[in-house]
Amino acid sequence: MLIDKISLAEILEKIEAFSFVVDVDTFHILYANPALKQKLRENLEGELCYRVLRGREQPCPSCKNQLLFSSDNPSRTYFWRTYNPVLKAYFRLIDFGFEFNGQRLKLEIAFDVTQEETLERALHDLTHLFLSLHGDYSENVNRVLSFARKLWNVKAVALKDSQEQIFLSACPEHEKELKELEKILRNPPEFSLHRRLLRGEKEIILLKSGKNGILAILGKRDNHFAKLRRTMFLILRLLRQEEERERTRKRFHTLVEHNPDAIFIVNQKGEILFTNQKARNLLAQVSNPQKNPTIISLLDPVTWETLQAHASEDQIFGCEVTIAPAPEKIFPFEANISILENLDAPSYFLSLRDIRERKEYERALMELAFRDQLTGAYNRHFFEEYMQKELSRCKREQYPLSITMIDVDRFKEINDLYGHTFGDEVLRMVVYTIRGNVRASDVVVRYGGDEFIVVLPHASLQDAQAVMQRIKEKLQGSQIMGEPFPLSISYGICVFDGQKDLPQLLQEIDRAMYSMKREGKR
Repeated sequence: MLIDKISLAEILEKIEAFSFVVDVDTFHILYANPALKQKLRENLEGELCYRVLRGREQPCPSCKNQLLFSSDNPSRTYFWRTYNPVLKAYFRLIDFGFEFNGQRLKLEIAFDVTQEETLERALHDLTHLFLSLHGDYSENVNRVLSFARKLWNVKAVALKDSQEQIFLSACPEHEKELKELEKILRNPPEFSLHRRLLRGEKEIILLKSGKNGILAILGKRDNHFAKLRRTMFLILRLLRQEEERERTRKRFHTLVEHNPDAIFIVNQKGEILFTNQKARNLLAQVSNPQKNPTIISLLDPVTWETLQAHASEDQIFGCEVTIAPAPEKIFPFEANISILENLDAPSYFLSLRDIRERKEYERALMELAFRDQLTGAYNRHFFEEYMQKELSRCKREQYPLSITMIDVDRFKEINDLYGHTFGDEVLRMVVYTIRGNVRASDVVVRYGGDEFIVVLPHASLQDAQAVMQRIKEKLQGSQIMGEPFPLSISYGICVFDGQKDLPQLLQEIDRAMYSMKREGKR
């Protein structure tokens, strides 16, 4: 639409009207178009006054000039008519109150309608003249017709008296217009005192007297004010569009500035065009902040290239990235990127969400899912998933892998004699002792009841035997609930040969463990 391509400033600069923008609270004129400035220079002496006076307020003390266009309510839009004694002219005005950048402003446009006002007053006088006529209209018809022909752009005048007699008058070049008036007077429309008829670019004014006489005046329709009204409505639409854009900008600013994500608009070179407060805080944490940082200040080049490659206009691409504000700090973020096409050049909308807390929750949930709640050792579910990956890795990389199964001797008797609370402490002590005698890379599992499994990657059979012997000796000198309580265990060991699967390995170490248990009972 044309309205989308026209700026308000361009219209106000060229409009055949006086316009200005005033601060409602201070009365300071922030803008006056050239037409108003020129008119003031023609009519006033001295400098222009940039203060709008309302009501009966005193003139601006710093100058003598006054600009008497004002309204009582700047918060709404309305039309009104006034006479300006300074400019010595009649005006129709449009007021439009609006807010911009926190200021209460008012745009006022004054259209000079002195010509239209003069016409209206002349028609008013003509109506009174016509209504004052008495007796035979023919006696006064020349007086009425000559008066009417002085008005505005009159082409023809006709009068029908109470006796249905019609009198016509027109300039020679407009005699054809008389037939149209005569036709209307022969069959006039219904009206009370006056009526205006529009015929394309022609306008016909009908006046009725108390004696049932009708006066018809035909002239060229004056489109000047109609054009001005259309201009006024165009300006109103532009203002309302600007107001809506301002509201949209404020909503966008509020949503973006208070967004919990760090938001960036980045051009194709990686230069940052826009940031919200969260993004600015994140940039401030960079160990070597730059005056004009690029997105590479946060993301490594490979990550940024990956995001660019997957970005599109119709959908959002998301992935997890890491950001290192300092060499010793690496934080996980969730990145979402899309392409913005409505800017001067294609750019990227990038949001970064700090997911450290979420990762902590995920780790906590993983602990709950894979840990035995009593002892803190890994549970059977974790063990089965871990062994699938570990056996494949061991087969591929061909390193030794030892697996041991441990059983607490006479645990049922301990539970029955000392109670389950004491039995729970025994299990905790077993896990505590195992962990204290294995490496951080070894995996301790509570397989079930009083049975435990220890997975020893990169450990031979001799290494595993040495570890288990050390654990066995430590448990024999253990203390439970502050009292010495020697514990005895049985265990079985097997070494992965690259062929057996997990069930076969478990059967092998189970047989070895119970073989030791039987020998211990002897």
